[in-house]
Amino acid sequence: RLVTLRRVGDVSAVGVAYHIPAGPHEENAALQVLANILSTRPSGRLYKALVETKKASSASASAGREHDPGLLTLDAEVPKENSLDEARDLLISTAEEVGAKGVTAEEVNRAKQQILKARERAAMDTAQIGVALSEWAAQGDWRLYFLYRDRIEQVTPELVQAAAGKYLRRNNRTVG
Repeated sequence: RLVTLRRVGDVSAVGVAYHIPAGPHEENAALQVLANILSTRPSGRLYKALVETKKASSASASAGREHDPGLLTLDAEVPKENSLDEARDLLISTAEEVGAKGVTAEEVNRAKQQILKARERAAMDTAQIGVALSEWAAQGDWRLYFLYRDRIEQVTPELVQAAAGKYLRRNNRTVG
């Protein structure tokens, strides 16, 4: 599906959404690692493909982690002098090539370390750990917080490629 909204302004935006399973699903950890691999600055694939080449001023990716199935979203801000269509096509091809070509062990390890380090920092703040536990409780059980950590630690390049191949496909995306 393609949704187009035209407006006046100096910056355009393009977004792509892929339907993914709910947060407690076992594949969600690999999708979180994938979103990190795509979006981390300056090593992320979207950053390298869009921002370093000056096709966009920013690019990001995030994978939802909710009670119900959600979305893995990709977006880019594109200056008006650049081609929005070119940025859209590059955003899609960069993401969808992961299913065919995979990711490196280095990318997966870097993403896992970043995710686990952020969890560790959040766990030192009682307010943040309280919110995190309540969010997992809302998904079904507060113990999912710990199961999710274990699943992140077990993510491999093969699991990321398999999840990308399963969910990052043309017939599972909406572009806007």
